[in-house]
Amino acid sequence: MKLRGCLLVLGMILPLLAQEADPTPPDAKRILGTWQIVKGLKDGVPPPKEMLDSRLIIDEKTITIRSERGLEDPARYTLDVTKKPAQINIMPMMGAPSVQGIYKFDKEELTIVFGKPGDERPKDFDSKMISLLVLRRAKEKK
Repeated sequence: MKLRGCLLVLGMILPLLAQEADPTPPDAKRILGTWQIVKGLKDGVPPPKEMLDSRLIIDEKTITIRSERGLEDPARYTLDVTKKPAQINIMPMMGAPSVQGIYKFDKEELTIVFGKPGDERPKDFDSKMISLLVLRRAKEKK
């Protein structure tokens, strides 16, 4: 009886031990999805209304800006969660130069701050920002 009980417990535990830990950082999962732009600045100036109507679709490898008119502008990205603040590198696919930025999550919002191509990465969120995006999870359109 005791042997059967031990085998049963072992049978339940071994599959759990055999599962690999997910090496994906939490931010890499949290950033995925469709985001609505709720605030933006470019060179300290708010962007045109059309940009605020755009959405960012983020998957495991790309960020795509989709305008209300259906135009898309894809870019590859990488995250570095080991840095403080966390870093993001955005590499446009349409030939534009790459930009370096930082990002943070605050409840349901994602804030990304980045400089001009070739500029140094911003050090914090309070410095004089070249560009800023504040995003909120997009609600499904009905």
